[in-house]
Amino acid sequence: MAKVVTIQPGSFSYQLADSEVQEHFEKFTIEELEGWGTQDIIDKVLTPLELQRYSMQFLEHKIEGRVLLKLTDVELKELQMLSLGDRKKFLGATAILAKKKRAFDLEAIIWSGRYPPQSNEPNCPLAYYNGPLEFCRYKCCWCFMPVYWYKFSRTGFSLEKQPAPVVACCTERTIDFKDFRFLKDLERQYNPCCLCWCRLRTLEMRFGEADNDTQDSKVVITHPRITKAMESQIIQIWGETRLVASRLGA
Repeated sequence: MAKVVTIQPGSFSYQLADSEVQEHFEKFTIEELEGWGTQDIIDKVLTPLELQRYSMQFLEHKIEGRVLLKLTDVELKELQMLSLGDRKKFLGATAILAKKKRAFDLEAIIWSGRYPPQSNEPNCPLAYYNGPLEFCRYKCCWCFMPVYWYKFSRTGFSLEKQPAPVVACCTERTIDFKDFRFLKDLERQYNPCCLCWCRLRTLEMRFGEADNDTQDSKVVITHPRITKAMESQIIQIWGETRLVASRLGA
C-alpha cells in the first residue's frame, strides 16, 4: 500500500500518495514553473514531498522557479538539507520537471515566418507574392485565402497550413514536419527581383527520408527575414542534432 503523506493545513492542503508524485509534478507546465516564487516552491514542491521543514532556508536564499532545476546535491547540503533521503526525494521530483524542461526547449519555436508576409516586414515584402494576381487576392479576398507558417524548432522544420477563414470551421489545419536528423543540405540565396530593386531571400533544404535513403525531398521557403544569422543558427542546431543521433546510434 502506498504511503500517504498528510499535508498540514495551509495554501496547499490535500493528501499525496507516493505513487502520485510523478503525476503531481508532470501536471505543471514550464511556463508555470518559470514564474514560481519561493512560496510557490514551498507549496508545490516541498510540502507535497513532506519537506516543508526546509521552507525557511528556501525563503532566506530566495530559491525561485528560475533556479529550482539548477540546484545540485552539494547546494542542497548548503541549504541544510543534510538527510540523504530528503535530497534524493527532492532531486527525484525536480528530475521530472527537468525532463519536461528539456522537451519544452526542444519544441520551442526559434524562428517563424508567415506566408504571405505581412506588410510591415522588411526587405520588400511585396516581392514575395507569386505575382500581382495573388497579391490582389490576399488583399481583397483574404477570407478565401489560406495562410502558411514556416516554423523552426530544435528538432526540425514544420510547414503549417491554416485554412481560409470561410472554410476554417470544416477544414482542419495541416502540418508537414521535417526532422533535422534527416537534413542533408541547406543553402541560403539572395536572388534579384523587381528589376533588381530588391533581392528575394530564399532558404533551400534537402531532406532524406527515414525509410528510404535514396529518395530526397526538397523544401524551399522564401521570406524577407531569412538572414545569414538565421542560417547559422539552423546549421548549429543541425550539427547538434546529428551529434546526438550518432551517439544514440553508436
